[in-house]
Amino acid sequence: MNKSNINYKDISLHYKIWLSTKDNKSIMGGGRLKLLKTIDENGSLTSAVKLLGISYRKAWGDLKKAETLLEFKLVDKHRGGQKGGSTLLTQKGKKLLIAYEKLNSDIDNHIQNSFNKFMKNLNSDIDNHIQNSFNKFMKNLNSSNLINS
Repeated sequence: MNKSNINYKDISLHYKIWLSTKDNKSIMGGGRLKLLKTIDENGSLTSAVKLLGISYRKAWGDLKKAETLLEFKLVDKHRGGQKGGSTLLTQKGKKLLIAYEKLNSDIDNHIQNSFNKFMKNLNSDIDNHIQNSFNKFMKNLNSSNLINS
C-alpha cells in the first residue's frame, strides 16, 4: 500500500471490554449490559428482548450464566397476574449495572484521551515529515541556484 494514500483523519478506534472469571468465562459485556439496562428501564424481560431483538431463551440463559458465575441473582422474576409479569433487577444486579456503566465511562474517557494524543502525535509527525521534506527541497533548490537565476 502506498503510504501517501492513507488519510489519517479517517482513522477511528474500536474496542470491547468485558468482565470474566479467571478461567475466561464471560460474566458481563456489552450485550449483557444492554440487557440489564433494558430490563431496568422496562421492568420486563419480555419487553427487553423485543426491544433488543434477541430471543427470550438466549437472554434468560445469559442472565442465568452470569448469576451462576457471580453467585448472586441479578433479576427477580414475577409471573403473571392481572397486569402480567415483571422482571426487576435485584439490589446487587442494580449495583452491578451502575458500577459497570461507570467503569465503561471511565475506560471510554481514558481511551479517547489516549487516542487523541495518538492522533496528535501521528499528525505532528506527518507535519514534521512534510516540513523536513520541504526544507530539503528548498535547500536543494538554493544550492543549485535555480531560485536566484
